[in-house]
Amino acid sequence: MHLLNTFLFIVFIQSKNLAPGLTRIGFGLAKIILLAAPLGVIANGAFSAGTGSLTTITAWIGVTAFAFQIAFIFSGVSDIATGLACALGFHLPHHFDSPYQGTSITDFWRRWSIPGIAHHCVNLLLTLIIGALWLGPRWSLLVWLALHGGVMALERWMEKFTANVSAPQILRIAFTFFILLVTWVFFRADSLAAAAQYLGVMFGGGTQQPTALLLQSELTSGFNVLQLLIASVIVWFLPNTQNILRRFTWWKALLGLILFIAAVVPRKTVQDWLTHEAEQGNRQVYIGYNKMLFYQPDLDALTGRGPHEARDVIIKFAAQLKERGVALLIVPVPSKPMIYPELVIGDTRHDWMTHPDAPAFYQALRTQGINVLDLTADFAKLRDRRRHVFEDAPDSKDKTAVAQAKSQARELTKTFLKQDTHWTPEAMRFTADKVAAYVKLKFPQTVQPQFKMIRAVDSVERKSTGDLVELLDLDHATPSFAAERVLLQVVGEGTEDRDSPVVLLGDSFVNIYDDPALGFENPAKPKERISAGFAQTLAQRLQQPLDVIAINGSGSIGVRKALAARPDHEIRTKKLVIWVMAARDLLLSKDAARAAGVEWTDVTFKP
Repeated sequence: MHLLNTFLFIVFIQSKNLAPGLTRIGFGLAKIILLAAPLGVIANGAFSAGTGSLTTITAWIGVTAFAFQIAFIFSGVSDIATGLACALGFHLPHHFDSPYQGTSITDFWRRWSIPGIAHHCVNLLLTLIIGALWLGPRWSLLVWLALHGGVMALERWMEKFTANVSAPQILRIAFTFFILLVTWVFFRADSLAAAAQYLGVMFGGGTQQPTALLLQSELTSGFNVLQLLIASVIVWFLPNTQNILRRFTWWKALLGLILFIAAVVPRKTVQDWLTHEAEQGNRQVYIGYNKMLFYQPDLDALTGRGPHEARDVIIKFAAQLKERGVALLIVPVPSKPMIYPELVIGDTRHDWMTHPDAPAFYQALRTQGINVLDLTADFAKLRDRRRHVFEDAPDSKDKTAVAQAKSQARELTKTFLKQDTHWTPEAMRFTADKVAAYVKLKFPQTVQPQFKMIRAVDSVERKSTGDLVELLDLDHATPSFAAERVLLQVVGEGTEDRDSPVVLLGDSFVNIYDDPALGFENPAKPKERISAGFAQTLAQRLQQPLDVIAINGSGSIGVRKALAARPDHEIRTKKLVIWVMAARDLLLSKDAARAAGVEWTDVTFKP
């Protein structure tokens, strides 16, 4: 009861401190949620870039975003802590006196400082410890600490020589920020090698691949540039929180309330506005030209540090099958940005793209006796021809031609659905033809004559809004994203048989147009299988029923576990495993794969 009375005294008797404290909390939440979070997405994109996928512009944007991100995180946490203390009637010293307005590294740490502690090294060490907890312990953090300590020692030594000489303040602030950006690379990078590579690109080094244009287009979108401009204005031109709230007024309380509401407003409300008014996606969906929707992990798979994690797992899985007399054929389904990169970057000169390391990765699997059918180039040929413009300095007439070419290119969605991660029925049937031809050529013994023909029995028109629209999580999607219509060829009976010598492993690319949960269902019978998917189409092309194991979202691990769980004698009756999966699952880096729910671990077969 005594504690309750004390709490009531703090809340009600000290209520004069409540409004200033809550106002400061509103400022802090806004810094973390509205500024630091989206800036962190920009920084993560740059620092996770893989071989050749980072440009000089992207590198500088990424480290600048990180510099602002970490400042807003620390400043926001400081505001929340001091705001809570103020609301409860206590006083904590203020932190963060606009550190990026510092005229030297020493001045930077003085402004970043914890009042009452004289030595800047304490702040350095505390920031280092927080960085190690946040990013993980690494040698590059120690290099960052050493660089800051060394620069401060140099500044103190130079004071006696420059006591009466001083450059303009704006130049000193700019030079200090430049030094900070260089050193922040070591703080944020995964390793010393990654930091060195990143710095090399910042200063014009490195070899750029076409995928660099994808990442640059993402990070330099209008919304991201606006975020950086807003952060720059706050950092260098607006007073900091302690100066704003030095003298508390009710209009400042109203501002704090507005910031608090903006920070905690329901995400759907914000996403609706960003999508419909600014054509801005979220962390799962990127909105390209002509509102073509792209799955963000598909983009990450092209620009990140992959592929690495999948190789050893696939090699072991193939060895386990080979031990049982079963061959393995991998069919990585190209992703939408591979086939339509111009709808991300707005440049019609690139027919298709893949991860720079993908060809070597596939070749490494082939050298282990694993069959890989990469259809990326074939998919690019499948789409309609587009106009290409190569002039470096077009005149006004050529500019019109460029605009027309881009306009035509933006209308091409025949290989992939516009609002879905998956292929169109035409691309799916094209893949079935290619796989069937490959199997008949390489594994003729697996195709057994059937007494009953597998036939296409019907053509139906269906429609679906698309899984990417669902991932945008909008309250009102229909005005901007109308349902897409497709013409499906329904295949009759006889397509699946567990006793078949051919096993088809797959994910949602196999199940689309068959599993009604993925869209395109029959409105009259929403739970009825559609029977127009890849498994049915491939079986019809082979005239061979298939043993199908297809699990949505589990093409990397779930299907292998399901196969390995079967009796060993049953697996030994198989001749071929056709493993169809999204290419992104193979190409994602380790961290990006885990973030996307893609797991690469070994499976154990029954003895």
